[in-house]
Amino acid sequence: MSFISIVTGDGGYEYAWNFGNGSTSTQQNPNHTFQALGCGTQNFNVTLMVTDVNGESNSLTESVTVKRRPDISFEDPNAGFGSDFQNCNEVEIEYNMVVNNTSSSDSCIATYSV
Repeated sequence: MSFISIVTGDGGYEYAWNFGNGSTSTQQNPNHTFQALGCGTQNFNVTLMVTDVNGESNSLTESVTVKRRPDISFEDPNAGFGSDFQNCNEVEIEYNMVVNNTSSSDSCIATYSV
């Protein structure tokens, strides 16, 4: 997501962006990627504080709504001989593979395809 600051007046500004998720920037017009996992949307309060050459500052906070993406996590419950999905490397051509959804977002995942 691109952020653009519009500041009027005499130059010499310092910019302090706080993206509401622990990330910050001192760029005038930064780009930032939000990580939102789960279902639905998540709001982040983004604050910009601008300080001029005289030490005068002003800030503005706006809410940004981000669509979450499901937190996908699967496991192979039959992988008793090593790491998950290792039985895919078996020499035998026909076998059954079981996949369990261990995602915390399983309530918003509608379909799976193989």
